[in-house]
Amino acid sequence: MPPARTHLNTFATDLAFLLPGLWSHEYHGRVAHEDQYLIAEQLWDVGHVSWVVNEFALSRCSVLNTLEGQRLLVIDRPRHPHQFVVAPLVPDEDRLKAHHFDGVDEPNGITVSNDPRRAADQVERRLLPRYERALKAVRRNAAEEPEPPHRPAPPHVAQVVTLTWYADGALGTPYASVPKEARMTLYAHGFPTRARRRSCFPKRTARTAALCGSSRWPAASPSRASA
Repeated sequence: MPPARTHLNTFATDLAFLLPGLWSHEYHGRVAHEDQYLIAEQLWDVGHVSWVVNEFALSRCSVLNTLEGQRLLVIDRPRHPHQFVVAPLVPDEDRLKAHHFDGVDEPNGITVSNDPRRAADQVERRLLPRYERALKAVRRNAAEEPEPPHRPAPPHVAQVVTLTWYADGALGTPYASVPKEARMTLYAHGFPTRARRRSCFPKRTARTAALCGSSRWPAASPSRASA
């Protein structure tokens, strides 16, 4: 018989008690499919824990909270009955916006033993310092730049090139409308001249496919890709 797994609720309760500071504990004995998407969005991790949450169905989870806004997700580690996974969640603060996280390294989660004392020591030494640094950095960014940066208005220029986004998804401009001194710049940025059409359209790259829509540039079939 496979070894019995330690109950998550019991483990998370003990972990909350043993961590430094005052932590509260919320146990969720059933994680709905749509709730798992919300968990994935709030996860502050780009490593192992992110992979676990996105690849495995979560049957249960616990969330530890502090009054200072720290939040830790605790879940079973798949295929490892003697281990759990503890990962930070992004702070639940209305003032924080996406640009406040720019340049801030994700604190990432860790795998811990099912022994609450050992797990608390691992979280305190390995996870909480990274989490606290990331929180301070994000909150500092929010204080220094509350709103997203805006590009200044473009300077007045004598000539402009207008790119047209056509109904079929193509992006380009008639060749005659491109000033001579701008043609090499357009070419360098992926807009080669098509002599027969006398027009400038972008090369088929991943970047232009994203810009013009993936349906415009379908992925090559395996036979073509290997040719």
